[in-house]
Amino acid sequence: MQKIISIFLFAITFTSCMKGESVDVVIHNAQVHVMDDKNSIFEAIAFKDGKIVEVGPERQILNRYSADEYIDAQKRDVYPGLTDAHGHIMSYAKQTLSVNLVGCRSYDEMLVLIEKYQSKNNSKFIVGRGWDQSLWKDQEMPDNKRLSELFPDIPVCLFRIDGHALLANDYLIEKSNVVERVESDPELNLGGYFIKNAEDKFTGVMVDNAMNPILERQKQQNQKNYYRLNPSLKNASPAMDNVRRSNIENLIQAGLCFIDDNRDILNEIVQK
Repeated sequence: MQKIISIFLFAITFTSCMKGESVDVVIHNAQVHVMDDKNSIFEAIAFKDGKIVEVGPERQILNRYSADEYIDAQKRDVYPGLTDAHGHIMSYAKQTLSVNLVGCRSYDEMLVLIEKYQSKNNSKFIVGRGWDQSLWKDQEMPDNKRLSELFPDIPVCLFRIDGHALLANDYLIEKSNVVERVESDPELNLGGYFIKNAEDKFTGVMVDNAMNPILERQKQQNQKNYYRLNPSLKNASPAMDNVRRSNIENLIQAGLCFIDDNRDILNEIVQK
Protein backbone atom coordinates (compact mmCIF):
# COMPACT_ATOMS: atom_id res chain seq x y z
CA MET A 1 0.00 0.00 0.00
CA GLN A 2 2.81 2.38 0.91
CA LYS A 3 4.47 1.61 -2.42
CA ILE A 4 1.29 2.54 -4.34
CA ILE A 5 1.01 5.83 -2.46
CA SER A 6 4.65 6.66 -3.25
CA ILE A 7 4.10 5.99 -6.96
CA PHE A 8 0.96 8.18 -6.92
CA LEU A 9 2.79 11.07 -5.24
CA PHE A 10 5.64 10.74 -7.71
CA ALA A 11 3.18 10.93 -10.60
CA ILE A 12 1.61 14.08 -9.19
CA THR A 13 5.04 15.67 -8.68
CA PHE A 14 6.13 14.71 -12.20
CA THR A 15 2.94 16.14 -13.73
CA SER A 16 3.43 19.41 -11.85
CA CYS A 17 6.94 19.69 -13.20
CA MET A 18 5.70 19.05 -16.73
CA LYS A 19 3.31 21.97 -16.40
CA GLY A 20 6.19 24.19 -15.48
CA GLU A 21 7.12 25.13 -19.07
CA SER A 22 6.81 28.88 -19.05
CA VAL A 23 5.05 30.96 -21.72
CA ASP A 24 3.80 34.51 -21.86
CA VAL A 25 0.13 34.00 -22.75
CA VAL A 26 -2.34 31.15 -22.99
CA ILE A 27 -5.69 31.70 -24.68
CA HIS A 28 -8.16 28.94 -23.82
CA ASN A 29 -11.87 28.13 -24.09
CA ALA A 30 -11.56 29.38 -27.67
CA GLN A 31 -12.23 28.41 -31.25
CA VAL A 32 -8.69 28.70 -32.64
CA HIS A 33 -8.62 28.55 -36.44
CA VAL A 34 -5.19 27.41 -37.63
CA MET A 35 -6.10 27.88 -41.32
CA ASP A 36 -4.70 24.54 -42.50
CA ASP A 37 -6.05 22.44 -45.37
CA LYS A 38 -8.42 20.63 -43.00
CA ASN A 39 -9.77 23.86 -41.48
CA SER A 40 -8.79 22.54 -38.06
CA ILE A 41 -10.11 24.25 -34.94
CA PHE A 42 -8.50 23.90 -31.50
CA GLU A 43 -9.48 25.04 -28.01
CA ALA A 44 -6.29 26.69 -26.80
CA ILE A 45 -3.07 28.34 -27.91
CA ALA A 46 0.17 29.27 -26.13
CA PHE A 47 2.50 32.19 -26.96
CA LYS A 48 6.03 33.13 -25.97
CA ASP A 49 8.11 36.08 -27.17
CA GLY A 50 5.42 36.98 -29.68
CA LYS A 51 5.43 33.55 -31.31
CA ILE A 52 3.01 30.62 -31.20
CA VAL A 53 4.42 27.77 -29.11
CA GLU A 54 1.61 25.27 -29.49
CA VAL A 55 -2.03 24.95 -30.45
CA GLY A 56 -4.14 22.09 -29.12
CA PRO A 57 -6.92 20.82 -26.87
CA GLU A 58 -7.58 22.97 -23.80
CA ARG A 59 -6.62 20.31 -21.24
CA GLN A 60 -3.34 19.63 -23.02
CA ILE A 61 -2.30 23.29 -23.26
CA LEU A 62 -3.34 24.19 -19.72
CA ASN A 63 -1.55 21.17 -18.28
CA ARG A 64 1.61 21.65 -20.27
CA TYR A 65 2.23 25.38 -19.86
CA SER A 66 2.46 27.92 -17.07
CA ALA A 67 1.62 31.40 -18.37
CA ASP A 68 2.02 34.92 -17.10
CA GLU A 69 -1.43 35.67 -18.48
CA TYR A 70 -4.43 33.46 -19.13
CA ILE A 71 -7.21 34.69 -21.41
CA ASP A 72 -10.61 33.01 -21.39
CA ALA A 73 -11.93 33.56 -24.92
CA GLN A 74 -15.42 32.42 -23.91
CA LYS A 75 -15.80 30.34 -27.07
CA ARG A 76 -14.90 33.26 -29.35
CA ASP A 77 -13.11 32.73 -32.66
CA VAL A 78 -9.34 33.32 -32.78
CA TYR A 79 -7.61 33.79 -36.14
CA PRO A 80 -3.99 34.34 -37.20
CA GLY A 81 -2.94 37.90 -37.99
CA LEU A 82 -4.25 38.89 -41.41
CA THR A 83 -1.76 39.93 -44.08
CA ASP A 84 -2.97 41.76 -47.18
CA ALA A 85 -0.85 42.31 -50.28
CA HIS A 86 -2.80 45.42 -51.21
CA GLY A 87 -4.77 47.80 -49.02
CA HIS A 88 -6.38 51.21 -49.51
CA ILE A 89 -5.45 52.70 -46.14
CA MET A 90 -5.63 56.24 -47.49
CA SER A 91 -9.07 55.66 -48.97
CA TYR A 92 -10.30 54.13 -45.74
CA ALA A 93 -9.13 57.15 -43.78
CA LYS A 94 -10.73 59.55 -46.25
CA GLN A 95 -14.03 57.70 -45.98
CA THR A 96 -14.14 58.30 -42.24
CA LEU A 97 -13.74 62.04 -42.92
CA SER A 98 -16.37 62.31 -45.65
CA VAL A 99 -20.13 61.96 -46.08
CA ASN A 100 -21.15 58.32 -46.38
CA LEU A 101 -23.57 58.16 -49.32
CA VAL A 102 -23.56 54.38 -49.74
CA GLY A 103 -27.07 52.99 -50.01
CA CYS A 104 -28.84 56.30 -50.66
CA ARG A 105 -32.19 55.55 -52.26
CA SER A 106 -32.69 58.94 -53.89
CA TYR A 107 -31.07 62.24 -54.79
CA ASP A 108 -33.17 63.89 -52.06
CA GLU A 109 -31.81 61.50 -49.42
CA MET A 110 -28.27 62.25 -50.58
CA LEU A 111 -28.80 65.99 -50.13
CA VAL A 112 -30.27 65.48 -46.64
CA LEU A 113 -27.20 63.45 -45.57
CA ILE A 114 -24.87 66.13 -46.88
CA GLU A 115 -26.76 68.86 -45.01
CA LYS A 116 -26.63 66.86 -41.77
CA TYR A 117 -22.91 66.25 -42.22
CA GLN A 118 -22.20 69.92 -42.84
CA SER A 119 -24.26 71.10 -39.86
CA LYS A 120 -22.13 68.89 -37.65
CA ASN A 121 -18.69 69.37 -39.23
CA ASN A 122 -18.77 72.81 -40.83
CA SER A 123 -16.30 71.59 -43.44
CA LYS A 124 -14.57 74.01 -45.81
CA PHE A 125 -14.52 71.34 -48.51
CA ILE A 126 -17.36 68.79 -48.49
CA VAL A 127 -16.48 65.36 -49.84
CA GLY A 128 -18.98 62.53 -50.15
CA ARG A 129 -18.54 58.97 -51.34
CA GLY A 130 -20.74 56.12 -52.44
CA TRP A 131 -23.80 57.42 -54.33
CA ASP A 132 -25.25 55.03 -56.89
CA GLN A 133 -28.01 56.28 -59.18
CA SER A 134 -28.94 52.70 -60.10
CA LEU A 135 -30.57 52.46 -56.65
CA TRP A 136 -32.77 55.48 -57.35
CA LYS A 137 -36.27 55.29 -58.77
CA ASP A 138 -35.48 56.93 -62.11
CA GLN A 139 -31.89 55.56 -62.21
CA GLU A 140 -30.72 58.70 -63.99
CA MET A 141 -27.42 60.44 -63.39
CA PRO A 142 -27.88 63.46 -61.10
CA ASP A 143 -27.22 67.08 -61.95
CA ASN A 144 -25.78 69.70 -59.63
CA LYS A 145 -28.55 72.33 -59.76
CA ARG A 146 -29.99 71.74 -56.28
CA LEU A 147 -26.58 70.89 -54.87
CA SER A 148 -25.23 74.26 -56.03
CA GLU A 149 -28.26 76.04 -54.57
CA LEU A 150 -27.68 74.43 -51.17
CA PHE A 151 -23.93 75.11 -51.19
CA PRO A 152 -23.22 78.18 -53.34
CA ASP A 153 -19.96 79.28 -51.71
CA ILE A 154 -18.00 76.17 -50.67
CA PRO A 155 -16.68 73.31 -52.83
CA VAL A 156 -18.64 70.03 -52.84
CA CYS A 157 -17.28 66.86 -54.45
CA LEU A 158 -19.39 63.66 -54.40
CA PHE A 159 -17.82 60.45 -55.70
CA ARG A 160 -19.88 57.69 -57.26
CA ILE A 161 -19.60 54.30 -55.57
CA ASP A 162 -17.17 52.94 -58.18
CA GLY A 163 -14.87 55.97 -57.98
CA HIS A 164 -15.01 56.47 -61.75
CA ALA A 165 -17.37 59.45 -61.65
CA LEU A 166 -18.07 62.42 -59.42
CA LEU A 167 -20.65 65.16 -59.03
CA ALA A 168 -19.33 68.65 -58.26
CA ASN A 169 -21.19 71.83 -57.44
CA ASP A 170 -20.78 74.98 -59.55
CA TYR A 171 -18.45 76.60 -57.02
CA LEU A 172 -15.92 73.76 -57.25
CA ILE A 173 -16.23 73.56 -61.04
CA GLU A 174 -15.45 77.25 -61.33
CA LYS A 175 -12.55 77.23 -58.84
CA SER A 176 -10.89 74.20 -60.42
CA ASN A 177 -11.30 75.55 -63.96
CA VAL A 178 -12.25 72.01 -64.93
CA VAL A 179 -14.26 72.78 -68.07
CA GLU A 180 -11.54 74.83 -69.73
CA ARG A 181 -8.81 72.36 -68.78
CA VAL A 182 -10.62 69.29 -70.06
CA GLU A 183 -11.62 70.96 -73.31
CA SER A 184 -8.05 72.12 -73.98
CA ASP A 185 -6.22 68.94 -72.91
CA PRO A 186 -6.32 66.07 -75.46
CA GLU A 187 -5.38 63.48 -72.83
CA LEU A 188 -8.27 64.44 -70.57
CA ASN A 189 -10.58 64.39 -73.56
CA LEU A 190 -9.44 60.92 -74.58
CA GLY A 191 -9.68 59.39 -71.12
CA GLY A 192 -12.68 61.17 -69.70
CA TYR A 193 -15.80 63.16 -70.43
CA PHE A 194 -18.57 65.33 -69.04
CA ILE A 195 -22.16 64.14 -68.78
CA LYS A 196 -24.62 66.58 -70.30
CA ASN A 197 -28.40 66.78 -70.17
CA ALA A 198 -30.93 66.87 -73.03
CA GLU A 199 -30.24 70.58 -73.51
CA ASP A 200 -26.53 69.82 -73.96
CA LYS A 201 -25.76 71.51 -70.64
CA PHE A 202 -23.02 70.19 -68.33
CA THR A 203 -24.68 68.47 -65.35
CA GLY A 204 -21.68 68.63 -63.02
CA VAL A 205 -20.98 64.90 -63.42
CA MET A 206 -17.59 64.00 -64.86
CA VAL A 207 -16.06 60.61 -65.58
CA ASP A 208 -12.51 59.21 -65.25
CA ASN A 209 -9.75 61.55 -66.55
CA ALA A 210 -12.15 64.48 -66.67
CA MET A 211 -12.12 64.34 -62.86
CA ASN A 212 -8.39 65.09 -62.61
CA PRO A 213 -8.61 68.89 -62.20
CA ILE A 214 -11.12 68.35 -59.38
CA LEU A 215 -8.91 65.72 -57.76
CA GLU A 216 -5.93 68.08 -57.86
CA ARG A 217 -8.00 70.77 -56.18
CA GLN A 218 -9.16 68.32 -53.52
CA LYS A 219 -5.61 67.19 -52.81
CA GLN A 220 -4.50 70.80 -52.31
CA GLN A 221 -7.34 71.36 -49.87
CA ASN A 222 -6.49 68.17 -47.99
CA GLN A 223 -2.93 69.38 -47.46
CA LYS A 224 -4.11 72.81 -46.29
CA ASN A 225 -6.40 71.19 -43.71
CA TYR A 226 -4.00 68.41 -42.80
CA TYR A 227 -2.80 69.66 -39.44
CA ARG A 228 -6.23 70.97 -38.48
CA LEU A 229 -7.81 67.58 -39.12
CA ASN A 230 -4.94 65.57 -37.66
CA PRO A 231 -3.45 67.33 -34.62
CA SER A 232 -2.09 64.04 -33.28
CA LEU A 233 -0.03 63.68 -36.46
CA LYS A 234 1.29 67.22 -36.62
CA ASN A 235 4.78 66.03 -37.55
CA ALA A 236 3.59 63.68 -40.27
CA SER A 237 4.21 64.13 -43.94
CA PRO A 238 1.42 65.75 -46.00
CA ALA A 239 1.78 62.81 -48.38
CA MET A 240 0.04 60.75 -45.73
CA ASP A 241 -3.07 62.81 -46.40
CA ASN A 242 -6.01 62.68 -43.96
CA VAL A 243 -4.97 59.55 -42.09
CA ARG A 244 -5.66 59.49 -38.39
CA ARG A 245 -4.11 57.13 -35.86
CA SER A 246 -7.59 55.90 -34.96
CA ASN A 247 -8.05 54.67 -38.54
CA ILE A 248 -4.98 52.48 -38.24
CA GLU A 249 -6.02 51.26 -34.79
CA ASN A 250 -9.38 50.23 -36.21
CA LEU A 251 -7.65 48.19 -38.90
CA ILE A 252 -5.39 46.52 -36.35
CA GLN A 253 -8.34 45.69 -34.10
CA ALA A 254 -10.02 44.10 -37.10
CA GLY A 255 -7.05 41.72 -37.35
CA LEU A 256 -4.89 43.37 -40.00
CA CYS A 257 -1.25 43.12 -38.97
CA PHE A 258 0.69 43.71 -42.19
CA ILE A 259 0.15 45.23 -45.61
CA ASP A 260 2.75 44.86 -48.34
CA ASP A 261 1.51 47.92 -50.19
CA ASN A 262 1.92 51.18 -48.22
CA ARG A 263 3.80 49.39 -45.43
CA ASP A 264 6.28 52.25 -45.02
CA ILE A 265 3.46 54.75 -44.57
CA LEU A 266 1.71 52.39 -42.14
CA ASN A 267 4.86 52.15 -40.02
CA GLU A 268 5.29 55.92 -40.03
CA ILE A 269 1.71 56.45 -38.89
CA VAL A 270 1.95 53.97 -36.03
CA GLN A 271 5.17 55.56 -34.77
CA LYS A 272 3.61 59.05 -34.50
